[in-house]
Amino acid sequence: MQSTNPKHLRTHMKNYLDLAAQEPLRILRRTGEAYILVNEQQFARLQRELVAMQRRLIALDPRFDVAAEVDVKNMSQYF
Repeated sequence: MQSTNPKHLRTHMKNYLDLAAQEPLRILRRTGEAYILVNEQQFARLQRELVAMQRRLIALDPRFDVAAEVDVKNMSQYF
């Protein structure tokens, strides 16, 4: 992953957008804040992967097992 600063990004925007189409680009501000520039398809793919992982984790959690018996009086312990 390549890295740049905001000033250089503004100066060479087209080149960096072309680069971001191939790989993520790290943009580092003087304050230390960092941002990642990715193209929209990569971002959508990452979001889908995240949702899939969350669903798998929920499926492993017995609190979300529909078949399990749940004590309604003690539901507050889960929230």
